[in-house]
Amino acid sequence: MIKREERQIISDNLKVLLSQSKKKRTEVAKDLNVKYSTFCDWVRARTAPDANQVKKLADYFKVSVGEITNRNEDHNNISDSEILDSKVRVTIFKTVECADGSTAYDTDYEYIDKYLPGVQESIGFRLNDDSMEPEYHKGDIIIARKVKYLNSCGDYILDTNSSSEWFPDLRLVRVIPKGQEVIITPLNIDNEKGLMPERLNEMEYMKKYHSIYSVIRLIRNYK
Repeated sequence: MIKREERQIISDNLKVLLSQSKKKRTEVAKDLNVKYSTFCDWVRARTAPDANQVKKLADYFKVSVGEITNRNEDHNNISDSEILDSKVRVTIFKTVECADGSTAYDTDYEYIDKYLPGVQESIGFRLNDDSMEPEYHKGDIIIARKVKYLNSCGDYILDTNSSSEWFPDLRLVRVIPKGQEVIITPLNIDNEKGLMPERLNEMEYMKKYHSIYSVIRLIRNYK
């Protein structure tokens, strides 16, 4: 594929993502810490982001790298087996209400692209209620890839369960770095647990949270 064609594909995908997310170019450029003129050049297909910048764009819009760099119709021209060869099966954790009113734990599966580092260790969970953040709704499936640190702004899934129990204790949170600390704000607040925003340094959150996952995909059933 020639570079001009690559630039155009990325440009087309960025225009769609800007429209879907209802974000302005100035806002995205500021959030990604890139020059406004540079981001506009990507959108206009004058230049293309490098590999690291593509990854940052994918993380920012919560999509796969392939959804930045590939044509939207690419998967229509390949077989199911080829698609599955390019996918990773992710376990989706969920809770279900039993007939007697009790709660049970169960799992489903979703397939996502094998593009981002750490995607092989991705997990997901289904929200049982609306989030404090309007973009997350009851029934949404949130998929996140495993990362080592809370070193950038964004939404994360944190697992506090360090025991041998098979079902993790997952929390959806928003993270904002502040100097040597991060502010962690719960988005699926559980009143029984009394979850509140907290401000922790790296040593503190590494000790408290067994695993850290960065949100990369939101799956919503509109039926």
